[in-house]
Amino acid sequence: FFFFFLLHDTKRLNRAKKAAGFPEMLPESLLWIVAVVIAIGLLCAMVYTLLGLEELRNHRHASDVCNQLNPIVLPEYIGHGVMTLLFLLTGHWISFLINVPLVAYHINRYMNRPAKSVHGIYDPTEMVHQSDAYDTECKCKAAFYMICFFWYLYRMMFALLTKEKYE
Repeated sequence: FFFFFLLHDTKRLNRAKKAAGFPEMLPESLLWIVAVVIAIGLLCAMVYTLLGLEELRNHRHASDVCNQLNPIVLPEYIGHGVMTLLFLLTGHWISFLINVPLVAYHINRYMNRPAKSVHGIYDPTEMVHQSDAYDTECKCKAAFYMICFFWYLYRMMFALLTKEKYE
């Protein structure tokens, strides 16, 4: 029932946008293809981070792990922010509202990063003591990205198979 409501609501919203004269910034199928590709990238970043945190447990030096993981943080945040911005600009309110809390968390996390960590959020002195918290955070984000991936994949397939034209 919930999926029927979402699909019905999306069709009604698209008809309303067309009647009001709103321009389509991206074709529906292209938006969801981009979202799927970004979601795959975000999932890969989380798997890479989980592997790095596992290396820390296997007695690898914390500064090596931080140097390995910090360059991935900013591209992850930017990719998720761009995807959320695309949902806002194209009027996909449900997907936008689902992603906003994590974007807000990313902004808060990056603004309150350790002083020594210039381009990332991981600091070697905190890494050893908070590795369990980082691991839990990474697993939760990976689960969120996985759920979003399947949602975006479903929406992409729906957009490609319906072939609705907005002219």
